[in-house]
Amino acid sequence: MNPSLLKKSFILLIKNRVTFLLLGSSLLLITGCFYGFVKVDPIEILMPNSKNKISFFTDITDGGKSQLINTSFTDSSVIMKYRLNNGFVTPYAGMTINNLGNLRDFSKYNKIHLILRGRGIDNVYIHVTTTDPNVKDKSHRLADRISAVNVSLKNGLYDKDISFNQFETPTWWTNAIHQSINDFGPITWDQLRTVAVVTGTSYNQYIDQELELISIKFYNDYSRFITISIVIELLMVLALYVYYFIITVKSVRKNITIEYKPTLERSKTGDEMDAVLNYIYENYADSELSLSKVAKSVGMSERNISKFITDKHLCNFRTYINNIRIAEAERLLKSSDFSVSEVGYKVGFNDPSSFSKTFKKITGKSPSDLL
Repeated sequence: MNPSLLKKSFILLIKNRVTFLLLGSSLLLITGCFYGFVKVDPIEILMPNSKNKISFFTDITDGGKSQLINTSFTDSSVIMKYRLNNGFVTPYAGMTINNLGNLRDFSKYNKIHLILRGRGIDNVYIHVTTTDPNVKDKSHRLADRISAVNVSLKNGLYDKDISFNQFETPTWWTNAIHQSINDFGPITWDQLRTVAVVTGTSYNQYIDQELELISIKFYNDYSRFITISIVIELLMVLALYVYYFIITVKSVRKNITIEYKPTLERSKTGDEMDAVLNYIYENYADSELSLSKVAKSVGMSERNISKFITDKHLCNFRTYINNIRIAEAERLLKSSDFSVSEVGYKVGFNDPSSFSKTFKKITGKSPSDLL
């Protein structure tokens, strides 16, 4: 790939107003779609405001003997103290935020930010219950589908995000309702009913333990949307760059064709490269014409000649010669009675097949199309 072609295409890209018009319009469209169809306001459940919605439980319902010592609300949290007595069973104890379905359609979100503290405990389960139409026994006390994720507390604190896709439906729940996990599809977040914080796998028997729930916030992580938007913008830039590159490539042949004179007029600009151009104009029909041959004939270095052609015509020496040859071939095919093969030989091609191939590559047509 010719570096000069790439450079000129890039300059066209950044200087053309169409580039900024298209990219600006697409950014406006993406921004409009974001605020009109994608963005949703987060919803935060503050514990004191949820006092009437919170319930507490222990394993007594399942035959366990854990003890709920007391519960309390502060200005910013709800606290539950409990003790695991001999004979406790899973789940040991926990607190539940009820009636969430009345707040909003939670399927519009994809993450939960949870803040809680634990004393005498280093991990907890976060349970969510959803109404699922695939539950067969609607009268079962566990008819609401349970999904859970286990989180670890660091120094007694958890202040992190939980992605919706981290929640999984445990086999103990499907066993309890006598169904297979294969009966259920993805979690139906638009049917969310409750969120519960439940004591985890670590425990201390006969010691008072404490859970403090501070905040639960539902929100949307837009990183996927942003990534897709960036990819779209980059693809547009790439498409524009390819478009300008094609224009640049086409302009190369146009510039060479204009400069080429079928009458072989000499360049008289006084430029030090006049000798190079005049030699090429006189000898382009020589099938053995090469960069080294031109350099030796005019007494200049191959490097300087090659750089001159690349800078001025944005192509290498061989492409430059072929464009001159094909320009003359077009003239001869239109204005003479020579055959395609004869024209090919006259402009410097030893092989008719190579001539036809090069002709079609440069002009997009076969030589016979001009006869």
